Amino acid sequence: MAGAASAQSVSANYQPIEQIRDPTLRLLQGDWQRNRILENMAEQFSRRFSLSQSLKIGLGECGSPNAFYRPDAKIIVLCLDLITDLAARLSRDPSTRNLDRESVQNIIAGALVFIVFHEMGHAIIDLESIPVLGRNEDAADAISTYLILQEPGLAESGVAGGIFFFSKPTSAVPGFFSQKHMSGEHALNPQRAVNLACAAYGKDPARFVWAMRAAQVSNERAGRCATEYAQLDRSVRDLLRKVIR
Repeated sequence: MAGAASAQSVSANYQPIEQIRDPTLRLLQGDWQRNRILENMAEQFSRRFSLSQSLKIGLGECGSPNAFYRPDAKIIVLCLDLITDLAARLSRDPSTRNLDRESVQNIIAGALVFIVFHEMGHAIIDLESIPVLGRNEDAADAISTYLILQEPGLAESGVAGGIFFFSKPTSAVPGFFSQKHMSGEHALNPQRAVNLACAAYGKDPARFVWAMRAAQVSNERAGRCATEYAQLDRSVRDLLRKVIR
């Protein structure tokens, strides 16, 4: 039964700092610990969700830029490598290279918001045995998108960060996708960006018209976004009615 776990159902876990080999990542983790970023995240999730089992959010060095949910350990793992990779991508991208420090931090924070909420989607599906039709990754994207759009202070940065995150090419040749790409468990990055932008636009067209341009959503798809968001809203609220406080 949802809500059986204690009020603080989500807890923060850091990799022991002496185990982190990369000095840059060691400093980054030190900053997160001093500012209690992971603890604040865990507290917010505990207030937002009523989970039937305890969940951990962990931060540490992974050896590759990644984030994932481990159902065996009931933990969302956020890799320090991912944070530095996002910063490096921003510095290389001609469209963002000249942004000021605050703007860069906002984009990175927004991307991390989408990523962490995506992994929270995986966790909720696992912990609460939520039924899923289609690919699990698509369901986690849908949950993440919905949850972000319900947070007034996170919605705009989460959508912008998510679109930026999906701007990373999935193919070395623009527009070319191999059978490996087509067989992947995730939708193609351009599709994920369009789905995110369409949901945001469907909820609030005036606020998120910029997202449609950023994700290059077609006019034909734009005409269906309001209906798509209404279905997303109805479906997620019904599936997670015992989970969302």
